[in-house]
Amino acid sequence: MGFTDDGDIAAYRRRRSVEFKHGRIAMLATMGFMTPEIIGHWPGYLSPSMGLKFADVPNGLAALNVVPSLGWTQIVIYFGLIEYSGGFEDYRSGTPGDYAWKALTSDDPEDKRRRLNVDLANGRLAMVAIMAILFQNGVAGTTGPEMWIPAL
Repeated sequence: MGFTDDGDIAAYRRRRSVEFKHGRIAMLATMGFMTPEIIGHWPGYLSPSMGLKFADVPNGLAALNVVPSLGWTQIVIYFGLIEYSGGFEDYRSGTPGDYAWKALTSDDPEDKRRRLNVDLANGRLAMVAIMAILFQNGVAGTTGPEMWIPAL
């Protein structure tokens, strides 16, 4: 696509770092979308003052209209703080995607390269998967098992 035709190594490393971050967010989003479909919702109240239980919140895009605006505000503020204080400067100081989490990386350079490549590939797959899940949910209204298991 020509993103790297200018030969700017710093810009390339920043794009790669952002790709890792977006891939990891997409992996969490995909699991967050599927988990309630598989194991159910958390017990208890999402908003005790409104009498809203976690079980009352539908999965998928329908949740946008059910979760109170203060809840969405808390989510946006939390992720804004993570983004601001996360220290995602790996593209300036080291290998993009290497945040020194030993579960994801390694001290062995070859193993580290392999693990980061696996992480990158899984992140790319998750970015496609979450977009497909959201599209399917918007069109069909569900992504749950009822789409594949016929009603008896």
